[in-house]
Amino acid sequence: MWIAKLKIKHDSRIANRTKKYNVLCYSILSGKFIKNKAAFVSGLHYVIGEEKSVNRFIRDLGKDKGVKKIEIKGNVFSMLEKAESIPSFYLEPSIFFVKPVLSSNDGYEYWEIASWDKITLTRFIENLEERKIEVKSLKIIESKLDEVHFPKIMPKLTKSQKRAMELATAKGYYKYPRKVKLVDLAKEMKIGISTLQEHLRKAENKILPLFSEFE
Repeated sequence: MWIAKLKIKHDSRIANRTKKYNVLCYSILSGKFIKNKAAFVSGLHYVIGEEKSVNRFIRDLGKDKGVKKIEIKGNVFSMLEKAESIPSFYLEPSIFFVKPVLSSNDGYEYWEIASWDKITLTRFIENLEERKIEVKSLKIIESKLDEVHFPKIMPKLTKSQKRAMELATAKGYYKYPRKVKLVDLAKEMKIGISTLQEHLRKAENKILPLFSEFE
């Protein structure tokens, strides 16, 4: 099995807004089809960020004319959208995702896709380039089945764990180099550093195995 790690930039309803509102969004493609000569893609999405930013992100997304249906529960939403220039619509049947797509707050999408043949992956990349979609191949490797990721879309966090993770993500704690110190996050949450560390540790143990950061 061959796995490709890609960095993609296109006119994405989600990635444009993750940059605008400084949030992260993990997405799982659940279907694509053509109806009345129009292309559509549906998916399940999980947003991470400060609560206000997440709410603004989802509210703004729901106003997009290309979004035909959207159902929201907290930080999770399912969406049916028109696929004018969505790269996933050009995937061949023999290509599949091994991890959720990450729409980062830098405006890029980070993909991990797999196929039995390397040439299938390179052909997909060339297809995107021909369509003037910005794509950078970070890595194409032959790998084993243990690289495949089976996600659970909505990990159960306590209110404190959720708040700590959202604040740490929004303030750049998980960026390299880090943009904020634990002591500053603890002050903003009005809790001790050790308590904050415990909240983050428990939240990370639930989230990271499910939505591991793109390497």
